[in-house]
Amino acid sequence: GQSNYPSSYRVRFSGASQFWLFGQTNYALTALSLRPYVSMITEVRMADQASAPLSVLAYGDSNTWGAVPQPWRGAGGRFGVTQRWPRIMQAALGAGVNVFEEGLNGRTTCVDDPIEGEIRNGERYLPVSLITHMPLDLVIIMLGTNDLKARLSMTAGDIADGAGKLADLVRRSTAGPEGLAPEVLLVSPAPLAKLTWLTEMFEGVSAKSHKFAAE
Repeated sequence: GQSNYPSSYRVRFSGASQFWLFGQTNYALTALSLRPYVSMITEVRMADQASAPLSVLAYGDSNTWGAVPQPWRGAGGRFGVTQRWPRIMQAALGAGVNVFEEGLNGRTTCVDDPIEGEIRNGERYLPVSLITHMPLDLVIIMLGTNDLKARLSMTAGDIADGAGKLADLVRRSTAGPEGLAPEVLLVSPAPLAKLTWLTEMFEGVSAKSHKFAAE
């Protein structure tokens, strides 16, 4: 059947209390904040495919990968499987939804990082990820934090446009059921809050990070 909802969605995390990047990350709150949006998007397809679990792709950076905050260079690690927000959301949504994690530390929306390489460019890998996990009912994209790095010289508008390019890429794909495009949930990361040894890398971008969601 035809969905009654728009083909793409945007979620704004306006407060650092919801998702404190490089600080005390609250994955449970992030996942549960997304839950009503995911439920809204998937309920029509859930009725059409009552016997088949829905497939959701979580495409993001270190926050999706599950990176533990790093108080100094080389510190940290990865949160356990059940502590990462895609898995928490999976548990909250129940057996009718399968969530696939595609997180990579340092991933940007659509920019090659001159230090970390083109492998961090989210636009380059997204088509591969779509084909890997197809058919997909929904793709959640939460990127933009790494685009704020001072060396990339991206404006808030540039970053928003980069995220939009990824959403458009998904909507032009045939990675959904029956060769159609998946739905898209575009999530704006929270503004940067407490930084540690990464302060120099993100120097002067706090104000810019607050403008990103508005773009």
